[in-house]
Amino acid sequence: MYSTEPGKMKVIRHAKLDVTDLEVVELNERLDKAYKLLEEFDNIQNSIEVAVADLETELSERENFEDKFYRSISVAKKIVHDYDKKILAVRSADGTPPESIANSSAISEQLGQSTDNWDTLIIYLVMSKVDVVTTREWEAYKANKDLPSLEDLKSFIKARADLLETLQFNSINKPSVKSGSSRGFLARDNNSSSKPKCHFCGNDHYIQNCTNFLKLSETEKHEKAISLKLCLNCLRPGHGVKDCHRGTCRKCSQRHHTLLHKEKNNESKSEVEEKAQTSTACSACVSDTHVLLSTAYVQVSDDEGNSCTVRAILDSGSQSSYISQDICKRLHFNSVKTNVTVLGLNKSSSCVEAKCYVTMQSLHTNFKVNLWCFVLPQITERLPSIPINTTDLKIPKNIKLADPSFFMPEKVELLIGADLFWSLICIGQISLGPNKPLLQKTKLGWVVSGPTSLSQPTMTLCNFSQEADIQRQLSKFWELEECSPCQTLSREEHECEEHFKINTKRDLAYENAEHNPVVSDIITHDFYVDDMLTGASTIEDAAALAKGVTDVLRQGGFELRKFYSNNREALKYVTDDQSDVSTKVIEFGAGDNAKTLGLIWCPTSDHLMYSIRSNLENEKITKRTILSNISQIFDPLGLLGPCIISAKMLLQSIWLERLNWDESLPHHLHTWWSSFRQELPLLNEIKINRFVLSRKPKRIEMHGFCDASEKAYGACIYLRTEDYNGVFHVELLVSKTKVAPLKTITLPRLELSGVLILSRLATSVSSALRVKIDRRVFWTDSTIVLSWLKIAPNRLQTFVGNRVSEIQQLTESDEWRHIPTNENPADYLSRGVRPSQIADLELWWRGPYFLTKQEYEWPESLASTKMQATSSCEVPDVRQSSKTFLSTAKLSFPFEKFSKLIRLKRVVAWIFRFKTNCFSTKESRISGPLTVEEQDMPSSGARVAQGGLDEDKEAVEGHLEPFKVRVRRNKVNKNISSRRSQQAKILEEEEEEEEKEEEVKES
Repeated sequence: MYSTEPGKMKVIRHAKLDVTDLEVVELNERLDKAYKLLEEFDNIQNSIEVAVADLETELSERENFEDKFYRSISVAKKIVHDYDKKILAVRSADGTPPESIANSSAISEQLGQSTDNWDTLIIYLVMSKVDVVTTREWEAYKANKDLPSLEDLKSFIKARADLLETLQFNSINKPSVKSGSSRGFLARDNNSSSKPKCHFCGNDHYIQNCTNFLKLSETEKHEKAISLKLCLNCLRPGHGVKDCHRGTCRKCSQRHHTLLHKEKNNESKSEVEEKAQTSTACSACVSDTHVLLSTAYVQVSDDEGNSCTVRAILDSGSQSSYISQDICKRLHFNSVKTNVTVLGLNKSSSCVEAKCYVTMQSLHTNFKVNLWCFVLPQITERLPSIPINTTDLKIPKNIKLADPSFFMPEKVELLIGADLFWSLICIGQISLGPNKPLLQKTKLGWVVSGPTSLSQPTMTLCNFSQEADIQRQLSKFWELEECSPCQTLSREEHECEEHFKINTKRDLAYENAEHNPVVSDIITHDFYVDDMLTGASTIEDAAALAKGVTDVLRQGGFELRKFYSNNREALKYVTDDQSDVSTKVIEFGAGDNAKTLGLIWCPTSDHLMYSIRSNLENEKITKRTILSNISQIFDPLGLLGPCIISAKMLLQSIWLERLNWDESLPHHLHTWWSSFRQELPLLNEIKINRFVLSRKPKRIEMHGFCDASEKAYGACIYLRTEDYNGVFHVELLVSKTKVAPLKTITLPRLELSGVLILSRLATSVSSALRVKIDRRVFWTDSTIVLSWLKIAPNRLQTFVGNRVSEIQQLTESDEWRHIPTNENPADYLSRGVRPSQIADLELWWRGPYFLTKQEYEWPESLASTKMQATSSCEVPDVRQSSKTFLSTAKLSFPFEKFSKLIRLKRVVAWIFRFKTNCFSTKESRISGPLTVEEQDMPSSGARVAQGGLDEDKEAVEGHLEPFKVRVRRNKVNKNISSRRSQQAKILEEEEEEEEKEEEVKES
């Protein structure tokens, strides 16, 4: 229902209609009559709706009438508004002539708007837009008039415009005279046709309206205004801020333009990651405003036909619907596991772990609908928060309320969100008066909603919920293994750790460590919550162990009971109330919240088995259900790794399809998962030996294998034990898989990631096992990775170097060997297998065949630990660096003792003359002063290098370089500054004086 008050009329935006001025004037005169007609129609229509308040009746005549009415009068109102706006939009110095004011007034008269009493208003509006000089002239003009009229204003503006036009004409014909001591003023003709000019881009607009200028930041605008010599207060040239008479900044009232205003705290925009799918719900907070929310009583039922009546709240701000946990338990709904976090005010959150399929039906009509509802322990507080007085609410008696007790606080068991809200709304709304609720017609009945006149504080509901990081958690399946496994703890986490260490004590274990170290070690390491999982090699040791642990824990008041063993003889040594000699299987990991999960141990056969249930044939296959099924496969040791990695690769393919959580899969993915899920029960038939060693081991070896493909990579570890008879026993111990990242990574780098997983896994297993590992051997089929492991990490690219560095820290280089792909059991981890195939994979469960033989019987290619050297140029991701050799040989000539080049030249020349004379006859010996040739430095240096100082050539040149630079600088003094030229001349004069002194000494 639309309000008929003129101030609240509905505005219809549409294209301009072809209407003449006479038609508009005539329509404007009929507006008052039309308002009265519409108000009368409105009252009649309300009476009709109240009289025939049937849920199946919808009246559309009202909307048709109102649409035609508003479509007609909206054009006339817009024309009147435009001409009134033209009068109010008169701006100073914009050149608005007095004729425009007269025309606007005349048009308003034609449109039926009387302007007889507008003179004072128009005079005020016009004079508030003109400059100060014109305002002062107007005050002098009207001094002799008691009450100036609009005609007086027109006459004044006409005379003022003529004066300014004359002044401008005279200023154009007079030559301009420059004066640095006097100041003048600029008179501009308001009626001239000159256009504004932008000082930034040169176009015809002011700089405040320049698009390019507005794109600049505040700092850039400020710098540009300074460079253009503009006033920082008005962005106009010709004066400074001190001389500017315009207004201040509208944000801070300082003396600068609003466009140049800088916020003190500029919060940087944070990067927003893509959020998970969100839904919205309700929670309560205290407020002073009392508002009734739409509530209704409905009937909900489960699949078995059980039903009950509950109170529901209608919330258009919620994207999902919610139901209370009490109703779910009462009606036995089949809930589906989910993971949703409901976020409230101030980011308060609660976790939603289930949803159910609900059938809802109206109590007044045959309306019935099915919807999914998230399960919450509590929807909200009782609504309303306090009883409402309904004596002032005149509700028609013939209306069927969806909630007859809407005024009484009662518990809300169901929330109907926007997924169903708008389909419940019908045409029909009744107002109960100002500041009173409204009655809205729905398919559930009439609901009451809106403000009340109560003054007591009440509850306001507002909340949000969001899918809890499922997307980010799911993406961890295929994220590339991080280089550093170390986790950085925050300050609060450190304090929590220290508090745990100080306040959590295991005094019983530590106090008995000296007397019984075996029992102390078991109490410290072999307890999982309140279950002890341990064993011994013999029956006697097991019995002694059970007795020792029981006695120690009994001292602290802890009584052990329900012992199980794979040998009944061991249970004879414990009391009857502590043992259980039955052959029942033990299920590990099964809790109250996940009874379908668990690893099963059968004590009689000493085998481990799986408990995987797949009774989901009728469930819709979606991304959510697939993730749920994969998560239910409890495989802590990764013994089913080849099967699980196949499911993970399917999940990654579904992710690439960008499907919603509850959207149906494409046909090929749907078919693949259907057949895969049907084979899951076959995994329950697999029996795995719990004991992985031989009875009397002589030697224990750890053999690890790793492999990678473009889809996945992984690693597995086997224990190879040799007994005293020379028989080898090989068993699979543990494995770990990872889906390849979505970002394209080269195959050698994926192989390296598999090697890194194997290194970390081997380190973890070695620290967990309390047996001595005599040797570790690691196998890979990648020769490139083996070449990387033999290179220093600083010579490799960053990605490869970081991982190689960690691998070299965790393992030794001689522990790595090469194995062909067809003999590598980790190949199953990189490609995946189906559940129907894994039970028959002998290579997976027992490892390569050669491990059961002596090492001298292995193939020659596998027995050798040496690999053929590979050139670094053939290995990718190796940094090619040039070699630089530094000679540190001691110089045989003390060049460092000479600080002047001329003296060094003469000494070297005398040394070579002496050497020459030593090998010459008496007649051929040289005497007299040194010649120019002998003092030639380059030739002397060459003779030094050739005469027994060949190994010092580079060192000699290095010591002589400062002298050579000095000589070159002196020779090219014409290209340097005058000051340096003078210094060069002084140096030459000093050298000449030194030469003369040396000649005098020689003579």
